[in-house]
Amino acid sequence: MMTETADKMTKKVVEGTVLFTVNTVVQKGAGLASALLLANGLTVYAFGLLKIVQSAVSFASAFFLSGINNVVIAEASRATGEGRKASKASLLKAYCLLEFAIGVVLTLVLLVVAAAVASFRGAGWGLLFVSASPLVILGAVRMVAATLLQTEADFRGLTILRLSESILNLSVAAAAIVWAHGQVEILLLGYSLAQALAIAFVAGRFLPLVLASVRSRGDWSELILLVRGQGIWAIMNDYVKNFGDNAKLWILGGLAGLEAVAIFSLADALIGHTVSLFPLAQTLLPVVSRETVDESRMRRVFVRIIKYHLVVYLPLILVGLFVFPPFLHVFFPKYDSSIWLYRVMLLSLVPSAFGVALNIYLTAYRQQRSLFVLSVSRLVITLATVASLAPALGAFGAAIEYVVGAVYFAAVRMIILLKKMPFLSFRASELASVDDYDREMIGRVRIKVGKVLGYVRH
Repeated sequence: MMTETADKMTKKVVEGTVLFTVNTVVQKGAGLASALLLANGLTVYAFGLLKIVQSAVSFASAFFLSGINNVVIAEASRATGEGRKASKASLLKAYCLLEFAIGVVLTLVLLVVAAAVASFRGAGWGLLFVSASPLVILGAVRMVAATLLQTEADFRGLTILRLSESILNLSVAAAAIVWAHGQVEILLLGYSLAQALAIAFVAGRFLPLVLASVRSRGDWSELILLVRGQGIWAIMNDYVKNFGDNAKLWILGGLAGLEAVAIFSLADALIGHTVSLFPLAQTLLPVVSRETVDESRMRRVFVRIIKYHLVVYLPLILVGLFVFPPFLHVFFPKYDSSIWLYRVMLLSLVPSAFGVALNIYLTAYRQQRSLFVLSVSRLVITLATVASLAPALGAFGAAIEYVVGAVYFAAVRMIILLKKMPFLSFRASELASVDDYDREMIGRVRIKVGKVLGYVRH
């Protein structure tokens, strides 16, 4: 039987995983419907305008220091577990103020850009950027909301935020096509309204946290210490990863052509969609970070994270190999070559099952510097491998690197983690065993799924 603490932890993980799985399915459906509406309802020129302006917002959002979010979540959750309420309040106060300040500055910068664009390309172009500017400040508020909700392990609130965003954005796309005749300015303002409403739906869950943190007597010291210690490595790691993802495509395009980029990008996107069907990792960081003082429980959870991901990923590999390809051929007839790449890249799900646990634990145990060094080494190896294989193998060479890189990254992270935390070591046979804890976990998942789907009433 589970202890009271373990029982509470299990309930949180089960609740979050089930809710996020349902959320992912709805998001994928709403996103696909929205993309089809816009692609068919807008002219090619208008669709291009929308993407250009959205890319400017996306570029501005990169300065929100998203790389530090997981570190803040882990550190605040750890402070909760250790009873350091003042440290947690001080950290969250500084984080909220920093993100809000960055949001205001970036919004003003985008308005200046709008004026510059208007002077060069005309008032119509400037109006587009002005219409998009609320999305920047709302993005800052949304990031704070999501971070605080995850810090408190409020997975229900996170699900409400994400689901409402997806449904409202789809509604905006439909309304803009039907009533606004596809005007991009109206569409962008509609997206701002959708974002504001989604935030309003969870305001009662995160605003008390914001107000409590801001009213606390804490200063910037906790955040400064975090940035100097682990945050700077997390931020740099995020930038290295983003650069590596783009640089790989640039090298592939330069050596094998844009068709190779398109084929690999589709296969890469399909892998991302496949992995997102099991969002257990999103629930674990704040929960695990609260329990770092209990080595026995941390080891038990570590093994089960790997085990449960293997239980899900191995069948997904089989489904991806034999079931998905016919559907891919129907929906993407021009990209048959991507099907073979997708099949090869599915093998990366095996090391990824280990990688999920490794990332969570390295973050929870403040090993961001090690993660950064590994990311840099992987970046160098990735770019060198793609550059070597692309001329002869094209996109297939990038797919091979994808799998080999996943194996390398998981293996090195495992070595580093076990060297620093040897109590996490385990036998391979433990991954194939089923005990009372696992049976109880399965029972809880069944009950939670039933409640979410409406089959079980309490």
